[in-house]
Amino acid sequence: MKKFLIAFAALLVLCGAAVGGAYQYLNAQLYERVEGEYFDSDGVQIHYTKEGSGPPVILIHGFSVNADIQWRQKNTIDTLANDYTVIAVDNRGHGLSGKPYDTAAYGDEFANDIIRLMDHLGYDKAAVAGYS
Repeated sequence: MKKFLIAFAALLVLCGAAVGGAYQYLNAQLYERVEGEYFDSDGVQIHYTKEGSGPPVILIHGFSVNADIQWRQKNTIDTLANDYTVIAVDNRGHGLSGKPYDTAAYGDEFANDIIRLMDHLGYDKAAVAGYS
């Protein structure tokens, strides 16, 4: 019985991974990525888009998606761009940004990427919004 439960649990995990992967693949086929700009963040190319005018707002997406899935498909970027300069970033390891293999390239580096992005764009301050 114990072997059956372990096998069943493994099957559930594999099914979940397959469904999640299929969702991401199909979702990517439903829209085109907006090709924005890139900057170097300590050796990692980070992709971002910049739209609208006004005070800067930086949008940070959640795990396993990208800026377009998280913010563009839901019209958040278009809505905010009426009054703000909207900077939507693909986190390292996601979307069109670089995907380092070393685990040390993550963690605090997510926050450092935003600071480096602000420096790259010449912003001393910006509103930051994230969702996961």
